[in-house]
Parts: sequence; C-alpha cells; structure tokens
Amino acid sequence: MARFAIPHEGTTQGLEFMFKELGQFASMMRAMPAMKEKLERFQKRLPQLTAEGTAGEFPAQVTVHVNGQMETISCRIPDQALMVGGGRLGEMVQAATNIALLRVRAQIAAEMSEITGGMNLPPGMFPGLPGLPG
Repeated sequence: MARFAIPHEGTTQGLEFMFKELGQFASMMRAMPAMKEKLERFQKRLPQLTAEGTAGEFPAQVTVHVNGQMETISCRIPDQALMVGGGRLGEMVQAATNIALLRVRAQIAAEMSEITGGMNLPPGMFPGLPGLPG
C-alpha cells in the first residue's frame, strides 16, 4: 500500500508546492510556440556555427574546423606535421577534431539554454539538433 506525505493540519505547504509546479508547467506550455519558432531559426543557423580545434606544437600544429551540424569543414596539416612519426599525426587530427566538436557543442548548449530560458528539458525533446542528447 502506497503512503503519501500529507501536510500537517492547518498548513498549505504541499498545495503551494503543487500549484507552483503547475504554474511553471502552464507557463512553459504557453511559451512553447515561440520557443519552437526560435528553435527552427536556430536549426537553420547550425551550418554557420563553427569551432576550431588544434593539436600539436607550432609549426607542426594540426587545425580542424567543424560546424554546428558536427561536420568537419576543414583540416589543415602543415608539412612539418607530416614528418611527425609513430602514428602521432593521426592522434593530432583526432585530438584537434575532438576539441573542435567539444567547442561547437558548448556553443549549441549555450544557445539552447538561452532559447529555453535555462529550463532543463528532457533529452530527446528537440530531435534533430546535433550534439545534444535525443
């Protein structure tokens, strides 16, 4: 048998909490059409969001650029990096790519937080946005 916590007689603590939560939910539901419009505009801007990652030391520094769709835009490997032995070139490209992806995901997360007003929405609520759960 389930047991529920009931506020002490004469208090409205439980009811206040419940109505506060319902009010926040109703407010979020009213904001959904505007939020959806902002999200659609944001999705169209994803290809223009870019981030850079670098790995290695100058002059053998590998540079990778990615966009908000998690696509590699460019990878610059200077001649000096080609002389790095022991499989290090592949590691440098991988590291630079991972850094760039982390940075673009951070940009997306920051913009999503701005669009949603900082609400912690469940993963999958906005399918199609790369780099985010869902």
